Amino acid sequence: MALFAMTISVCLMSCSSNDEDLSVSISGTTWKVISVDDEDFNVNENITFHKDGTATLSAHSWIPIKWMFKDNNLVLFFDTDYTKGNFSIKGDAATYLYVWESTEDNTLYTMTLQKQ
Repeated sequence: MALFAMTISVCLMSCSSNDEDLSVSISGTTWKVISVDDEDFNVNENITFHKDGTATLSAHSWIPIKWMFKDNNLVLFFDTDYTKGNFSIKGDAATYLYVWESTEDNTLYTMTLQKQ
């Protein structure tokens, strides 16, 4: 009986740690660009990720943008190009390490953001 109780206890402990939701959703959030080493984005610009899969850049609101986010990988689709990379969130701060698909040299850019 004690062995059975220990087995159940171990099972419940392992199940509870697996139940943690490690996925993060950026849908419906707005982020302010704190720093960026890419001239195509502006410091203090806001990026809003709408629930319908579109995004808005405050300084470029006329540019249609679509986005996909899964397993900390963010892709921003613009008219003729897109960025792709790791979007790492820690609390209300995020870092986006990305490349432009059109660049042949695969320059890695860094953007830091603050959740609004």
